[in-house]
Amino acid sequence: MWYCIWSIKTLEASLTSEKSPKRPNKTGRAILTAILILALAAGVFLLYRYSQKQKAQAAINNLDLAAVQRETLISSINGTGTVQPAQDALVVWETSRRVGKVSVSVGSLVRQGEVMAALDEHDLPFGHFYRAKQNEL
Repeated sequence: MWYCIWSIKTLEASLTSEKSPKRPNKTGRAILTAILILALAAGVFLLYRYSQKQKAQAAINNLDLAAVQRETLISSINGTGTVQPAQDALVVWETSRRVGKVSVSVGSLVRQGEVMAALDEHDLPFGHFYRAKQNEL
């Protein structure tokens, strides 16, 4: 019995002498909340990066690969249309005579100063023929 009395007195003494429990202050709670939010944000970021790497790896694994080799490429272009010359020229003879020699054909490339046609020498009057022969000498 004396044991019960002693334990009751001890309990009463401990209750009266015990201080009220401390509540954590507001700054400690704010720091703990900030740490938890940062940890959560870091976890979400790392999970996002991991999923992006997995998608990139899956895309690489799905590529079709072929060996590199050198070959000749042959291509042709077909088309229809109208071809227009860059420059037109009107050729007028100073005299009306017979053409003796044609030096070019249709579609040929000609250069400036190149003789394209010449009059028949037998059809020229004597004076023209004489001057032409003199210029050749």
